[in-house]
Formats: sequence, C-alpha cells, structure tokens
Amino acid sequence: MITKEILEKLEYPKVVSHITKYCSTENGKQIILSLEPLYEKEIIELINKRIKEAKEIIIKNDEPPFQYLPELNEVISKSKIEGVILSVKEILDILKLAEQSRKVYQFLKPQDEKNIFETLLSKLFIDKVFEHYFEKVFDENGEIKDSASSKLREIRIEIREKENSLQKLVQKILKQLSDSYLVQEEFITLRDGRIVLPIKVEHKRHVRGFIHSESATGQTVYIEPEETLELNNEILSLHFAEKREIEKILKSLTEKIGSRSDELKQSLFSIAELDSLFARAKYSIEIIGANPTFDNSKPIELIDARHPILIKRLGHNRTVPMNLKLENQKVILITGPNAGGKTVTIKTFGLLVCLSQACIPIPVFPDSNFHIFRNVLVDIGDEQSIEDDLSTFSSHLTNIRNILKNADSDSLV
Repeated sequence: MITKEILEKLEYPKVVSHITKYCSTENGKQIILSLEPLYEKEIIELINKRIKEAKEIIIKNDEPPFQYLPELNEVISKSKIEGVILSVKEILDILKLAEQSRKVYQFLKPQDEKNIFETLLSKLFIDKVFEHYFEKVFDENGEIKDSASSKLREIRIEIREKENSLQKLVQKILKQLSDSYLVQEEFITLRDGRIVLPIKVEHKRHVRGFIHSESATGQTVYIEPEETLELNNEILSLHFAEKREIEKILKSLTEKIGSRSDELKQSLFSIAELDSLFARAKYSIEIIGANPTFDNSKPIELIDARHPILIKRLGHNRTVPMNLKLENQKVILITGPNAGGKTVTIKTFGLLVCLSQACIPIPVFPDSNFHIFRNVLVDIGDEQSIEDDLSTFSSHLTNIRNILKNADSDSLV
C-alpha cells in the first residue's frame, strides 16, 4: 500500500490541494483532499470515465449549477433529534441543498440508459413540494415572511400598529419637551429595545418616567416617559409572542427535514461526489491532462509527461516534457550533470503514478499506459536526521534496507 509518507515526499498533497479550488461544496473539497491511490482497475476506469464525461460536458455545454454548500451531515443528523430546533441559517442551507440537487439533476439527467452518472443522479433529492413548503416561510432575503403562519401575520400587524402609535406619542412628548428646552437633542433613541428620550441631566426631575442609562459624558440621561411605559410593555410582549411563533414554525421545518434526513444525506454525498468529479475535469483542462490506460499486457509508457507542480509554476509550454518506456527491462538508469533534471524526472514518474491511481488527471498524452502498483517506494535527496544520528549516507542505507524489505513484483521503486 502506498503510504502517506511516500505521497508527501512526492509532493502529492500540493497537487490535491490545488484541485480543491475548483470545488463549490465543502464536502466536495473533503473528497478531493481524501483522495488516495486505488488498486482495483475496474473502479479506477469507472471513475476516469466519469471524469472524461464531465470534461466533455464542460467543453461542449457548460458547468453544472453547483453552488457553495457547507458541511451539512451534522445539521441533518441533528434534525432527527426530538425537541431540536435548527437555526434559520441551517434550514436555509438544507433548502439550498434541495434546490441544488434538483437543478444538478435537471442539468445532468439521463438522456438514455447509458448515462455514466446514473448511480449518483438516482440518489439526488428531488421534491418540489418539499421546497415549496420552505419557500412559503422564507422570502428571497432569507427572512421569515409575515404569511408564514396566520398567527405570525396577526402579531406583526399588531406590532406595527402599536409601534406607529408609540412613535406618534413620543414625537408629541418630544415636541413639548423641546419647546421647554429640556431635551439634549431632538431625536428619540432605543435602550434595551424600548423607546427613550435624551434629557439634559439638569432637567431629569422635570420628566416623569424611568431612567434607563446615562451618556458617557454624564450630560444626558435616557428616560422612558411615563406615558409610553404601558405601550412599550405591550410591544415587548408582542415581540416575545412573535419569537415563540417563529420557534414553532422553525420546529415544524426541522421535523420536516428530520423525516427526510436519510434522503438528504444521500443527496449531499452525491452532490459532493459530482462536484469532485467536475473539479478534476476542470483541473484536467487547466493542465491539458488525460487519464492514462492501465494495461499490464502493454509496456509502461509515459508520452509527453510533465510535472504538475512545474506546470503551475512555469506554465504548460515552458515545462519540458519527458518520455519514458519500460518494456522488457525492469530498471532504468538515468545519468547526467547536476541540475540536469534527473530528480525531477524520477519524481515526475512517481507522482504521476500515484495521481493516476487516485483518479486524478495527469499531464500526459492520452496514449500513455500505466500498470497498477500496490506500492511505491522512494529514496530521493538528502534526509539527514540529527535526532536519530543519521548521516546522509546512513539515511540512504536505511531507506534502501526498507525498500529491499518491502518491494515485490507490484512495486515501483
């Protein structure tokens, strides 16, 4: 099995991390970051066919309508717990998942029985009635509509009426006080959700009411006039009623999500999988890449192979391609001067083997052919270890001893 240590030596994580920029969903990114070499030819070929199809779709048509989705597995699981109420944001994210599932399905829906994405598409959540149930509650800005329930409408109408009455009353009081030069400024303000008046500190005894606070300078006190106390209390009580009604609505929506949680989780996985396939397809277009064939009856052959990290740094045209063919021999010896490209050559071969087995397109000519290796073993560069008291030479010997111990007929050294 190809170890994480070997992948890091070949700078495999750098390539994988770069591909995540093409993902729209958090789960899609996680799939890309967790990609590791596979060893079953049939699985590799199936995934590669899907990536090839995704690439053709992007080139011929357009990209599927993927949008940002956070990781939602925990939220979906939470919705099944009795008494739990999801937040507005969490519910809106689930609605976005449902909408995106339907749109992606419509974009990629099978035109015939041979659709390569059929297994993934069959698990997408499609239920317009479910979406409509949520759309009745939220407006286009994600705010809860007055019409979300008849009781909420009544409460909000009453709040608006009482707030209008309060505004008129306060304006009347404010005018009387400003005529008497008792107020600091001619405006009203809020303290703890209640309307108050800014009164000059020396006149605070002339205004009957409740003192909420003072200004930082101590020149102004904020007083809730006696005439508005009852109206303010009624408005506050109505806001509590509004909050309770909203909680009731959110609880109902949470239960709706909980009842469909398994389907939503499956859909989340399918969206993420499709997102990761199209991300790899976009990466393939960036590097002018391909997925090689895997045929053990043919020689290993890399045609116009380039190092992916060099392409990112220098561009495709300025990266020197390499050709390599292993037919009857099992060993290739590369010699040359310092800075002649020997290390880059062997690192390119090792990295491309690991990437191709992880179903990541690589910068090679499509006629390139690989064998599936169950192990890749590496001894590259100087790896002195002061902690283990190893010189460069000792480090190489340790690596070679491990290679001899672990190498077999399915290994690339």
